[in-house]
Amino acid sequence: MTLVRQIGLISAGCQPWNLNVIDSTGSRFAYAATLAIYIYEWDPEGNQFYLHSIMSEHKKTISAIAWHLQDKDILASCSTDFKICVWHVTKRKLLACLTTPQALPALMAWFPSDQDCLAYCDGKGPLYLWKYTEKNSQYPLKEIASASSSVTQISWHKSATGRFAMGHADGTVSLYLQGKKPQTHVKLGGGSDPGSISWLLWDPFSQNYLLICTANGRLQLIDATTGVASVITTYSLPSKAVTIKCAAWLTEAPGAFVTGDGEAGVLRVWTVSNEKPQETYRLKQSGFKGLCVLPSDTDTTTEPGQHMKFKSRIACLFFDGGVGVYNLRNSSWDFLKNMGHLETIFDCQFKPDDPDLLATASFDGTVKVWNINTMEAINSSQGDASIIYSLSWAPGDINCLVAATSKNGVFIWNLKKGTTQNIDDHEKNTYVYCVAWNQKDSRKIASGGGDGMCMIHQSDGKLLQSFKHPSAVYGCDWNPNNENTIATACEDGQIRIFYVGSGTDQPLKILSGHEGKVFRVKWSPLKDGILCSTSDDCSVRVWSYAKGTTIRVLEGHTNFTRGLFWSPELPNIILSGSWDSTIRVWDISDGACLDIIEDHGADVYGLACHSQRPFVLASTSRDSTVRLWSMLPLVSSIYIKILISHPLNEVFSPSANQDVGDLDESFGLYGSQSKSVKDILSKSENKYTLEIWQAVSALFCPPTGRENLWNLLSVLNKLEIDYAQYKNGIVHKSHVVKLIKAKALEKELANVSFFGCGVNSCGKKENIQKAAECYLLVGNLKKYCELKVQLGEWCEAIALAPGVSLCYWKELTNRWLALLKEDNSELLAPFSIAVNKSDELTQHFIKLNVLEKAHVISIATSEGLMPCDSASQGQSLSNKNINATNYDNLIFESVQRLAEIEMIAGCPIKAACWFLSNDNVSEAINCLLRGNELELAASLCLSIGIKSNSLKMAVIYMSWRCVRRQEWDLAIDILNLCPGTELEKISICINCELSETERNDLHRKANLPSVVECEKIADIEYQNQGAVLKMIQYYLLSKNLKKGFDIGLKFVKNALSETNWNLEQLWKLLYVMSCVNSHLLQDISFDRSRFELQVYGAYFGALVAIRQGFNPIVVPLFSCAINLIRKVHNPNLSISEEIVSSEMHSWVVSSSDSGNTESDRKIYKELMVKVLEDPPFGDTGTTIVNGSNLPRHSDHHRCYVRNSAIRGPVYFLEDLKSTISLNDALMWAKVNRFSPLKTGFTINPF
Repeated sequence: MTLVRQIGLISAGCQPWNLNVIDSTGSRFAYAATLAIYIYEWDPEGNQFYLHSIMSEHKKTISAIAWHLQDKDILASCSTDFKICVWHVTKRKLLACLTTPQALPALMAWFPSDQDCLAYCDGKGPLYLWKYTEKNSQYPLKEIASASSSVTQISWHKSATGRFAMGHADGTVSLYLQGKKPQTHVKLGGGSDPGSISWLLWDPFSQNYLLICTANGRLQLIDATTGVASVITTYSLPSKAVTIKCAAWLTEAPGAFVTGDGEAGVLRVWTVSNEKPQETYRLKQSGFKGLCVLPSDTDTTTEPGQHMKFKSRIACLFFDGGVGVYNLRNSSWDFLKNMGHLETIFDCQFKPDDPDLLATASFDGTVKVWNINTMEAINSSQGDASIIYSLSWAPGDINCLVAATSKNGVFIWNLKKGTTQNIDDHEKNTYVYCVAWNQKDSRKIASGGGDGMCMIHQSDGKLLQSFKHPSAVYGCDWNPNNENTIATACEDGQIRIFYVGSGTDQPLKILSGHEGKVFRVKWSPLKDGILCSTSDDCSVRVWSYAKGTTIRVLEGHTNFTRGLFWSPELPNIILSGSWDSTIRVWDISDGACLDIIEDHGADVYGLACHSQRPFVLASTSRDSTVRLWSMLPLVSSIYIKILISHPLNEVFSPSANQDVGDLDESFGLYGSQSKSVKDILSKSENKYTLEIWQAVSALFCPPTGRENLWNLLSVLNKLEIDYAQYKNGIVHKSHVVKLIKAKALEKELANVSFFGCGVNSCGKKENIQKAAECYLLVGNLKKYCELKVQLGEWCEAIALAPGVSLCYWKELTNRWLALLKEDNSELLAPFSIAVNKSDELTQHFIKLNVLEKAHVISIATSEGLMPCDSASQGQSLSNKNINATNYDNLIFESVQRLAEIEMIAGCPIKAACWFLSNDNVSEAINCLLRGNELELAASLCLSIGIKSNSLKMAVIYMSWRCVRRQEWDLAIDILNLCPGTELEKISICINCELSETERNDLHRKANLPSVVECEKIADIEYQNQGAVLKMIQYYLLSKNLKKGFDIGLKFVKNALSETNWNLEQLWKLLYVMSCVNSHLLQDISFDRSRFELQVYGAYFGALVAIRQGFNPIVVPLFSCAINLIRKVHNPNLSISEEIVSSEMHSWVVSSSDSGNTESDRKIYKELMVKVLEDPPFGDTGTTIVNGSNLPRHSDHHRCYVRNSAIRGPVYFLEDLKSTISLNDALMWAKVNRFSPLKTGFTINPF
């Protein structure tokens, strides 16, 4: 069970080096960063694009990617590591890999004549073919020889075989047409500097035409069928300053294409027949890097007198790392990531006065500032030619940061003013590797570089002192407990401690022990005089300044260690990053590695945490991603102690610092934020207030959605809230209309202009227009309106229709609305509201999954704010006679769907917020249970005084979390928070593997008899033929487990031989029996019982999973039961393989029309009678934890029970090799404790 879980990911921007690094197929598009391929897919349910997967195999820069021409799951990539890879995207699996020592694959395309064949070349030729489905089937294409000018683009015609074109660096084109003589290096004009060919695209609707772009911006249409290829059209641009960077054909209409400008993010739509663009969209300030078209599912429409209306989506890449999908139909973004880093991210740090803001420093020469709630960049420094290795924020609210560069020394960036100040005291062209702004004295800034100097500057740039080292200085850090003491990490393998202002440049102390260069050094914020370091010797060392020696060596990384970070709350916890692509969590008290995080795809350099959110971690890597992590599982026991009101001195430390050199196991929290929480707890008379649990959850839980959750609870309880923060999240339904009005007024007053509006020009159908004018002159206004409709000028017709009659206006408007629905026009909403069809508009938006608009309209209508029929007669401006129940149902429906979208996206807290916005507390808590946000669910229940079944399930799941950590007393304590948990207390005592004396102590805590007394009670129950469950419980609590198993299994068999057995009764009995410690069950004397228990556990688990809505694990549980039945060969089982198989089959086909026979329907009906006899317990619906949709960088873990790639958190089974997703593991354990591996061991993923 991982102690650190990924909860957020900022993907890399597109690399700037190569051209063919974006492609699309169906509803997917992919682009290549430097080392990885990011694949996005359209989710029609969520009405959004999401990051489907990350493919990472290449070790050097990716040079091209291409989707298979037929199979939408196959994607190829090539790289400067001399490799071509072919991926299966859905399986997240590398299908084939070719090493190409004879040619560095710079260009690549699928070969249309053989769908599994790839063509590639190194930019010079010849062209090679490789059939990836066959080994060693690689050969040069003799017909296409080496070129005299470097090849910059290659293109096969995808539908017309035997047509191939190459673009060259000298601006010429070579054409190879089947049955014709090759045309090589055909000049296409362009003067003395034609520019290299940057894009070369065959017209998908014609065998003859090619569209070309050159590096200097020339855009031409070429006819390839003439004796020598000739230019048909050279397209006109607005000015000489505009250059076309990229182009793509629109597949929805012949002769249409789009281009992207290189200087600015301007998208232009063209038709081949017109030299000028038909439409222009200004999307971003940054210029285009590349684009491709995601095909529209509908055809282009053209109305009389109008241009064609295109409906495609355009996937766009920009030079600032931005990635987006622009919808031509709506003239809006379907998806936009505004910017991203293009290369390795070396460092990251949270802003001292704002835990929402994270700054990152990159090889791409920029520092970016991100809001971790939205995962969007809110600021970026001006990029230059320098690499930025390190950054450090000024203390407090100064709003400046300092950065270390490879060429330009050190610079201070004032974010408020947008200015920079350079400090150039390091030797010229020196690489400056590290900077540190003194957090105790804002006047001091330290920097270290390749010149062997550590320099101390004032914030105004004045040099205060410098310390000479024998080699490069890679790291420096100020002592948080002494503002004048600084530690440095040097290439000579030593750490030096200096005192600023001592008058000498000699170190106070030198710490030796590393066997390679030292990269980072960090002082402990909680242990005075203790520091740690990373090195090329692959270790992390912990040092005592007072002793001058190493006090702990942390070994386990398999490559150079780099990133380093001390927990601001747990004195003994260190995290380290390495070139082995992992992050490790260490406990320095014993040197143990507590967890290994493998999600990054390359070297991990930056690690950061904010003291106000001590259990939210940020990391950066050479894979160019920023990732966020929750360390809540690491401290869950501490949260539970607060929940059960443990004495504060058992949770919080009595002092801020531990003794120097103290490596004893520490308990509790020691940081500044926990001290604030302790003060709130100690001052409060009522321990279950909203304020308390809001503060406690803020200390432990990730930020996304958490503050929103507590704000909504405050609204429900009529408490004051921070309105400025609240309005940016999910708001309560009573505030929706008010906030929408406020936003509208804000926009109106600000006079905001929006990018993204198309520039259209309208034409006329001259004859119809003249006829309309004639009718108008003779007073036939209705005929005039009808002709305007024919011209497509609906707005003018509708504006004049009241001159005929109001009935005609409504009839005409309704006709138009029917067309607008098909076209999803932005005018649908205002006209639907005008004719009192807000209910139909709501349903229309729900159908399109535009749920937030549907939600707002439902609320506004329910509040009587929409126009009604009587308004046209002047009687009323609002509809007071609305059907409140109908709109309450619409609000409920939209909230339910919005919440489920958030759940599916792996955001259970946001899902809970949606339900709270509609006063639905029970469903909100269910979302938290489904998301395994147990501490937050319990906090919510306690804060508003709920002791329902939801709280019961939260504390039950948390109790098993305590069991996993052998915290038996704490498990019983947490169960005492809620009544009705006696069965779980018994189950935990049965599971306990302590000595008899310790078990008796635990029994007393749970109000149970001693081990010996339990057997006596069980014997009495047995003699009196008492309740079977009670009898078995007491036998299992005693030493006579065997008798308990025998009685229990006999009861189950007898019950199954009857027709009317109760699922809940048998499942509870089996659940208690499965709680016996796994190690005891492995005894040979339990072989028969163990196998039978597993069979029944899997079978009844499948039935309960159906009842609970745990659909993903139903078939795996049935299959597990079938495999165990085959393995056991026990004729006395009372259930057969045939019964289980038929029930599984009937459940699978129940939702489909095909293959569902009368026999299947009968079996399914009987099955559901058993399943639904009792109501579900606790949480219902698929478990989806936070971060479930975030891909790992390589996705190499496959689910044991479903044989599919795992997204999100992974759970390792008992062999430490087999894995299932954490979601599946949680659902499985809730209904069947036995492992899917069928070993007889149990799982505990809580």
